[in-house]
Amino acid sequence: MTITDTAQLVERVLEDPALIFRGDVSATEFLAEAKADALSVGADLSKAKFRDAIKSKAYSISRMRTTIDNVGKDLTEEHRKAKAKVDAVRKMVRDGLTDLQAEVRRPLDQWLAQEEARIASHEATIKTVSDAANVTMEDTAATIGERIDRLAAMDLSEGELQEFAERAQSKRLAAIDYLKSAKARAEKAEAEAAELARLRQAAADREERDRQEAEARERQEREERLAREKAEREAREAEERRQRDAEIARQAEQRAREDAERKIREAQEAAAREREEMARKHEEEIRQREAEAAREEARRRAAEEARQAEARRRQDEEEARARNAAHRETVRAEAVAAISRAGAIGTERADKIFSAICAGDVPHIAVRF
Repeated sequence: MTITDTAQLVERVLEDPALIFRGDVSATEFLAEAKADALSVGADLSKAKFRDAIKSKAYSISRMRTTIDNVGKDLTEEHRKAKAKVDAVRKMVRDGLTDLQAEVRRPLDQWLAQEEARIASHEATIKTVSDAANVTMEDTAATIGERIDRLAAMDLSEGELQEFAERAQSKRLAAIDYLKSAKARAEKAEAEAAELARLRQAAADREERDRQEAEARERQEREERLAREKAEREAREAEERRQRDAEIARQAEQRAREDAERKIREAQEAAAREREEMARKHEEEIRQREAEAAREEARRRAAEEARQAEARRRQDEEEARARNAAHRETVRAEAVAAISRAGAIGTERADKIFSAICAGDVPHIAVRF
């Protein structure tokens, strides 16, 4: 059967779909002829007219299916006895035409899916080019430069992107121009940041030097203070030793003076005893002859000696008091001078402090003369 005969059979069925239900036309033959007619459209999907022809043929098949199915539904009561046969034919025709429609559209659907994937891929490439111009805070001049190199190396030729090549190349030029400006800004910012870091490091170095110099000054001042305190302490200790030595010398002098006085008294007492003994012996010798004169002479001499002894005793006491007073004045002057130096106070206040110590008004402290 030729294509013309096939088209005539399909047209006959479209003019009177009941032919199939009456058995005048075999449903199997009709489906085969409809398929042959539908597949005769051609499959050059690269051309729009063929893609449109496929769409039109698929639509016609859909209308054919609906028409035949509706005729089957509208069969009158006289055909109800053949309902099972009609329903089977309806299902057979409906399923056959549905499969035919899918088979006819399959190349187009496949081509459309491939075309959609191709367009999506090219659009993704263009988006990648556009997104490359997005610069973030984490980007550096180096990363921006690497991105410029990657953009420049991308294949955006017409052979790779077809009709999208011109738009992709335009996006790449704009992105590279923007990235070059961003790289210049980043290089400037990085140079400024490096300079700021250098200045901060220099400030930190100066601060460290100042800290070390301050520590050195504090260390020197501390050493000088310790040396000064040591000298003052040694001076105080020397003064204390001098005062102790002076006290020891004074006590030794006092003991020597007391020993001398004691020896003088002992000598005087011994001389007195010796004189008395001599007088007694003399009196014994002349007692008989000059008893009265001797007694008188003895009394006179005793009185004279007593007078002289009293005079000597008073003189010794006076001398002792004078020496003691002079010693006390010496001790007082030395103590007042030491208190004045130690406390950095005036002589008058130091003298009052010494007087209070001597008077017993300062607990736990006493003065020995």
